Amino acid sequence: MTIMLSSFAQGLRPDAFLSFQAKDSSILADKLYNALHESKINVFKDVESLELGKHNCRTQLKALRESRVSIIVFSSSYGVSPWCLDTLVLIINDMKTKGKLVLPVFYKVNPSGVHPTGSLHLTVAQYESMLNDDDETKEYERKLALCEAAHMHGWSIKQQEEFDAIIPRIVEEVSRGNCCEHQMRSAKSTENTIRYQGRPRHDVFLSYRETKRSNIFVDNLYDALYESKIKAFKDVWSSGCREDFCPPVLRAIEESSIFVIVFSEYYAYSPWCLDTLARILDSIETNDKVVLPVFYDVDPSDVKYQTGSFGSALADHECKFMDSMEKVQRWKLALSEVSHVHGRSLKEGEEHDVIPSIVEDVYALICVDHSTNSGVN
Repeated sequence: MTIMLSSFAQGLRPDAFLSFQAKDSSILADKLYNALHESKINVFKDVESLELGKHNCRTQLKALRESRVSIIVFSSSYGVSPWCLDTLVLIINDMKTKGKLVLPVFYKVNPSGVHPTGSLHLTVAQYESMLNDDDETKEYERKLALCEAAHMHGWSIKQQEEFDAIIPRIVEEVSRGNCCEHQMRSAKSTENTIRYQGRPRHDVFLSYRETKRSNIFVDNLYDALYESKIKAFKDVWSSGCREDFCPPVLRAIEESSIFVIVFSEYYAYSPWCLDTLARILDSIETNDKVVLPVFYDVDPSDVKYQTGSFGSALADHECKFMDSMEKVQRWKLALSEVSHVHGRSLKEGEEHDVIPSIVEDVYALICVDHSTNSGVN
């Protein structure tokens, strides 16, 4: 195994940290490393990702802490490696606390597959089966890191033939990121400037209840938005959440200007979804924001009048939350209010016909929002 650590080993501070899973992305990682090296960019190539379960060694940790930019090559096997996942957690933490630049590369996977509910989650689940109860926090940290990374815009590479076209753009972005980092250090930029570098504003917030069918639909919608250069946040915590996941979701609600709410058969059974819906409507009342409801294989009248599965779900909540009925009433009011908004209805099997229309609706709303903010009449 060839280890390309010459620049770092000579005592030079690395400019970039390259995280990847060698099992299925070593060719891309090698080409990217060589291109960066030829551009006089010192790179640390995280070859330890080959060794599953090995504890983080000091060399890798030192390189990660000193690097100004982290490049993550997501592939179908990335989630198999506990090393990769733990490294990802450290990268995301550095992005949020130190404002470091993170550049994701989606190699033969869609961005939606990087979410905890996406294709990489299957490999994460395989590893989670080996975890002890004491590792629950680590499990959540990995899921949250995957969620954070999936919401960042990067490059999508489907075939090796695309290397020559995309790698120079990655090198250019790394060079630009290093220049910006120098300027930020010398100017002692504010926390808001640092946060903006690592956490771009979202255009769209996707609210939905996780089920096998809705996951597929929302994944396809998310990918379609991504391909249209629309920044979307996918709320993946509806089937079970912890209090420490609230800040990212609340921040995304604050940042987003458009809310796509996918009402499906089991949406109202999730207190998380209903709480999120109420928060969204509160946000709309005080800001110039828009809701776009999508009725996925449900009758809009069931949402409006709380009949069908929505009625059954709320009846269950009334029994469960007898001591806080004001919460249930708030949910009912939110469902009734949002049902009056014109949206899209579709049955199972119509997804591919409706998704382009939803993307067009979102794009048109973004154009209106941008025109309003720029003062165009």
